[in-house]
Amino acid sequence: MFGRCDLVALIRASTMVSPRLLGRGWLSALAVGLALALPLASASCTGSPATLALPPDFEVMTQAGVASVSIRQPLLGMTNARFKEMVRTGMERAAPGRVLGSPVNPPFPLRRIVWHANPTASRGTTRLGVNAFDGAIPYAYEQETVANGAPTATVASAVEAMSTRLLAAMEAHTTRPWPVPAHAGAALP
Repeated sequence: MFGRCDLVALIRASTMVSPRLLGRGWLSALAVGLALALPLASASCTGSPATLALPPDFEVMTQAGVASVSIRQPLLGMTNARFKEMVRTGMERAAPGRVLGSPVNPPFPLRRIVWHANPTASRGTTRLGVNAFDGAIPYAYEQETVANGAPTATVASAVEAMSTRLLAAMEAHTTRPWPVPAHAGAALP
């Protein structure tokens, strides 16, 4: 829908309805429309050529080969470098010896692991999420809620648990990449 991550096109699409049809609250309607559509635009950017060309923070060896690991958004109040170190430590604990020491050269692996942290509606917590992508197609996801300002050990433990579950899902995907429909082997009438 928003394959090019074009915010201008998104705004144009959300303003195609005439303000006269919307009545007095058309600015509110526009704001609500943008608030609902922007997450879709940012999600589509994950598979864009520009995003795929970004160098990963580090790599990890999976059963299907090397996967790049990227940090999109750190925990609230934490630097990117500190969050990257916590993710790396947690992934090393989950997969000893599989986190690679130095980044690979371009072209980067299409198999990607993307970490992000989003504030939750409840005060003082953040939803920590990790997605696995094969190109632009997401196929595994894990999340946990952590307290803002949680000790390093707590966050590293959450990352380790999430990494363990994610890598298991990635390995299951490698052995059986896509579900086979029940009718796939049935004879046609």
